[in-house]
Amino acid sequence: MARGPFLIILDGLDECKSKEAQCQIIELIKLQLKDSGASSLLWMICSQPEPHLKRVVHKAEAEGLCWVEELWIDDPEAQSDTEFYLRDEFHRISKKHPDILGEREDVAT
Repeated sequence: MARGPFLIILDGLDECKSKEAQCQIIELIKLQLKDSGASSLLWMICSQPEPHLKRVVHKAEAEGLCWVEELWIDDPEAQSDTEFYLRDEFHRISKKHPDILGEREDVAT
């Protein structure tokens, strides 16, 4: 059996039921991190930068439990990188499976 570390990705935390529930999830993760020390679990939490989430996450960062990396999807460089990646992948898929996407010019270029 694999021993880790294992990455757990929590995407869309801001879409959970309530602000309180969202913060409770982060608090539970913090408890797990504090209790387990050098854990074999790694957490990646993805969310919109809601003020209540930023407060609780930055508090965890100050406690040395995590680090924060803010990625902005409206950044021109990020948009360019994303477009390049998607075009490249669609091109690859259309070559490997022409029956799915075909050889359409708008997919291949």
